Parts: sequence; C-alpha cells; structure tokens
Amino acid sequence: MAVTDTFVKQDADDKKALHNIVVLTLAQALNYSLAPLSMAIGGLAGNYLLGADKSLATLPVSCFLLGPLFAAYPAAMLMKKAGRRLGFMFGSFLGFLGCALATYAILINQFWLFSFSLLFIGSSIAFAQQYRFAAADFGSNTIKTRGLSWVMAGGVVAAILGPQMAIYFMEFFSPIVFAGSFMGGMILSGLGFFSLLFLKSAPLKEENKETVLKPARPLLTIIKQPLFLTSLICSATSYMTMSLVMTAAPLAMILCGFTSEQSTTAIQFHIIAMFAPSFFTGSLILKYGHMKIIGFSLFLFLVCSIIGLSGIELSQFWAALIALGIAWNFGYVASTSLVTKTYEPQEKSKVQGVFDSLVFGLAGVTSLLSGILLSTVGWNVILVIVLPLLSLCALTLFLQRGEFSKYAL
Repeated sequence: MAVTDTFVKQDADDKKALHNIVVLTLAQALNYSLAPLSMAIGGLAGNYLLGADKSLATLPVSCFLLGPLFAAYPAAMLMKKAGRRLGFMFGSFLGFLGCALATYAILINQFWLFSFSLLFIGSSIAFAQQYRFAAADFGSNTIKTRGLSWVMAGGVVAAILGPQMAIYFMEFFSPIVFAGSFMGGMILSGLGFFSLLFLKSAPLKEENKETVLKPARPLLTIIKQPLFLTSLICSATSYMTMSLVMTAAPLAMILCGFTSEQSTTAIQFHIIAMFAPSFFTGSLILKYGHMKIIGFSLFLFLVCSIIGLSGIELSQFWAALIALGIAWNFGYVASTSLVTKTYEPQEKSKVQGVFDSLVFGLAGVTSLLSGILLSTVGWNVILVIVLPLLSLCALTLFLQRGEFSKYAL
C-alpha cells in the first residue's frame, strides 16, 4: 500500500511539475525576450546616443549583463523568503521599469541614463534565469532534466519576439530611433507578469523533509568542490565567449556597411540558435553525459571563430553567430545542469545566486571589453582572443574527467 501511495504521489508531483513547466516556458518566452532585445539593440542605441567617440557603445550591453551580477543573489534570497511566484513577478516588474526608463532615456538623448536603465532590465533577467531551477523543484529525475531543457527552449520564442518587437517599433517615435523598441519590451514584460499568476508552488518532497533539517554547509565548502569549480569554469567560458563575440558583432556589421535591421536580424538568428537546441539538449546530456556535450560546445566555439575569421560577408556573420549560439547552448545547459549536483536542497538558493553572480559578472566584463577591443584592435582580434578561453576550459575538462565519471550522467 505504501508503495502504491508513493507512485500516486509521484504522479501528482509530475502533473504539477508539467503544469509549471508550461507556465515557466511561457514566462521565459515573454520575460526573457528582453534579453535578445537588449543585446540586439543595446549597442546600436548606445552608438546612436554617443558622439564621435564610440568606444563606450557597448556599455549599455555591459550594464545589462552586469544586472544579474548585482541581482542574482538577492533574487535567490527573495524567492527563498517570498516564494518563486512573487519573486518572479517582482523580476518581471523590474523588466517593465527598465524598458520604460530606457524609452525615456533615448527620447531625451541621455546615454548614461540609458545605460543605467539596462541594469534594471539585466536585473530582471536574474529572476528569469531562475526559471530553469524552478523547473527542477519537483517531479521525477527525467522530468527535471528535460524540464530544464524545455524551459530554456522558451528562449526560442523569446529570440523571435524580442528582436521582432525591436524592429517593428524601432521608428515608432520617428525621427528618434530605438526608443520604440524598448516600448515594445514594456508590452512583453507586462504579458510575462500576467503569465506568472498561474505558477503553482512546489510542495516539500518527502525525501527532502529530513534533508532540509540538516544545517547548510558553508558556501566556501560548496564552491571548493571540484565538480562545482568545473561547472563554473565551463559555464563562465560559454557565457564569456558568447558575450565577447555577440556584443561586438552588431557594431562590426555596421562598420562593414550593413544596416541596423540586418544586424538585428543576425542577432535574432544567433539567439534562436542559442535556445532552439534546448528541445533536445537534455536528451543528449542523458545519452552522452555532460563532459561530451561540453566538449562538443568547445569545438563549435572554435568553428565560430574560424568562420568569422574567414571573411566579412553577411553570410559569414550569420554562420559564425549561429555556430556561436549552438555552442553556448550545449556548454551552458550542460554546465548548469551539472551544478545542481553539487548542493543539497537547503543550500540551493545561496549556491544558485552566487553561481549566477559569478557567471554574469564575468560576462559583463567581457562585453564591455568587446566594445573597447572592437574600436581599437578590430573584429578579427576578438575572434582570436576567445581561443585561450576555450583552451582553459578544455584543460579543465581533461583534468577533471574523473569527477565526471563519478557524478555526471
């Protein structure tokens, strides 16, 4: 009888998990659309608002990426106290506020205010980044792994919505451009806020009731685990490489004579490539293991660099950015899935917050560097600089292969 009750409860948990996966996928599509919108338009708008010196044109994108650095840990703590739903709704409100401020800043031609506004949008993404962890709150192990993958697949819709809203509303306040793009972001975040009203809270699992009574380990103890450090290095490499190349690409395309619409569309396909593989990344991890998937992502990053160095035709920019997106997906999904094996349930909030802060902080620094490098040494040098990052990650994978055999699927 006890065994039957266990299966019935598991089935109920799986049904609730599937409901939340649908809600979180929708929220991802709407709220996360602010990320591709900001990445596609942020540098172009910064370039538009600046004078003759364009070296800080990527600062708004850097501010966007630094937003999660400051907000990831507070976001995790807020959701620990107030719950996932209220925390996610607050994050959605931050996105709406940031888009409103960005619209106003462009209308009054204030570069620094515009850059500041993207901190709010980036902070909202710190909450949206937690969607993938919320998908693993309960349900069977198979649903957890694939739920993570499906929630991230909501980014495919976000990759279409964000840039398309940016293009559609770009000249809404003509002759001032780009302000309307962020007005479109206000619409998306408003809809995302509404979708989160349907999120259900996760019950305390039977198997976690004893675990949750155990004291949490010191944060440093968790961070010092080889598996955590490996996951952090791989995740940071994926995000830093993507940030460095992707942030520079729209401005490089403008310098090569392409239009704002062409560069925005290129970024759109890049972001589709970032999230489209999520439909099957979880299954690939289950079949081949984390190490092989991360290793394949490093190979694709190398392919991106080679394609980019081969020329500056529109097709070459597109191919390089698509390879970059797929590489990021494999590397980031696999390494993020891996970090969930390094902590206990009572430790997850602080570990997830610190993990995201470190990853996004490094990504923010590389994005700022991207604009400076583009204006000083050029596009080709940026594509070469990523090679040492990839080599470091590959070396880490090789040295920690024993950890993968013990813990990874």
